[in-house]
Amino acid sequence: MTTSILTISNLKGGVGKTASVVNLAASYAQMGKKVLVVDMDPQGDATGYFGVEEEAISQNRHLATAISRNQTLDQVALPTLVEGVDILAGTRDLRDIQKKMEGDIDQHLLLDALFKSKSLKNYNIVLIDTHPSEDCLLVSALYSAHYYLIPLFPERRTSNAVSTMITFAGKLRRLNPMLMLLGCIITKFDRKSATHVRFESVL
Repeated sequence: MTTSILTISNLKGGVGKTASVVNLAASYAQMGKKVLVVDMDPQGDATGYFGVEEEAISQNRHLATAISRNQTLDQVALPTLVEGVDILAGTRDLRDIQKKMEGDIDQHLLLDALFKSKSLKNYNIVLIDTHPSEDCLLVSALYSAHYYLIPLFPERRTSNAVSTMITFAGKLRRLNPMLMLLGCIITKFDRKSATHVRFESVL
């Protein structure tokens, strides 16, 4: 099975990154695809949406532990309440990883051991949720991906965020030449709004 890895990212917060990840994961699962969600946001919102936060913490099966202990995918991936969707849970412990690895020569390799696991081939698609910060978590998410996708609101002031994100990802292509922009998701789009329609055209 060929696995596609997609990072959902925007350096502007509150634009619907997690909502996009959750809905894409559920949609792909409904299509019969096997999906892995990687929650690289220390807030762990995607983990909460999928209902595995308590289980991840009580069993110590979450992304921060996997990174610090160099664990395999099989050791930490959890099934979610959505059939066909597993998750690498995000917790506040990712902040410790962030502080420890920032500036480290290997800061782009946080997901390397996990994605080298043979069981990654069991998934059709991997969706990586991120937070809006130019740190080792986002760098690793983009380094490990084949594609990135930018969610944004249909508002003029968010256009600059797209340019900033593309510029940042462009720098990462020196480490990962295969990284490609898949496109943008306009969230909270209203076809009846003339402003939203004009924004879509400009975008």
